[in-house]
Formats: sequence, C-alpha cells, structure tokens
Amino acid sequence: IKDAVAYFRLAVNPDDDEALKRVINTPARGIGETTLKKLVSAAIQHRVSIWQVLAEPLRYPVDVNKGTRLKLEGKPSRSRRRLSGPHDYSRHTPYGYAGERHHS
Repeated sequence: IKDAVAYFRLAVNPDDDEALKRVINTPARGIGETTLKKLVSAAIQHRVSIWQVLAEPLRYPVDVNKGTRLKLEGKPSRSRRRLSGPHDYSRHTPYGYAGERHHS
C-alpha cells in the first residue's frame, strides 16, 4: 500500500523526493543504494529535486556507468536486447503486422 501511495504522490508532485526514493526500485530496476546516493547528491548540489536530475541528465550529470544510465533512462541494456531479440513493434497493429494481408 505504501508503494502505491508513493506512486500517487509522485503523480501529483514529481518533486516529492521521499516518494521517489521509496519507489525508484519498485518494481526492481537494478538501481542500488550507490546510484541513489549519487542522484541525491546531485540534487542537493544543484538545489533541485531528484526527479529533475533524472529528467535532465545533461543539465545535472551523475557519474554512473552506461548500464546504470540506461536503467535510469528506462532503456533496455544490450544484454536485455540480446535476450529479447530484434523486434519491431512499431509496425504492429491490433490486426497483425502492417503490410500483412488478412483474408476474411
């Protein structure tokens, strides 16, 4: 319940650092204490919220490795892309893939 409340708090106020710290790794995203400390430090240094640090990585750089940066940006790592394979869902429609002929 507390995690759900934290998500609602973030929806209303993205600058709620306490709510963000509660849910940043819920569900598990592989973002650990070290990364969280770096995010908090950057937010304090620049006098902005953690959300702003995450939203504007070029303006508020955080010293993390490429894999962690991809996690923070919500992008799959190269190993996750390898596991899932090269899918192009942009062509997918509710009726199949674009360009496919469907016979009734």
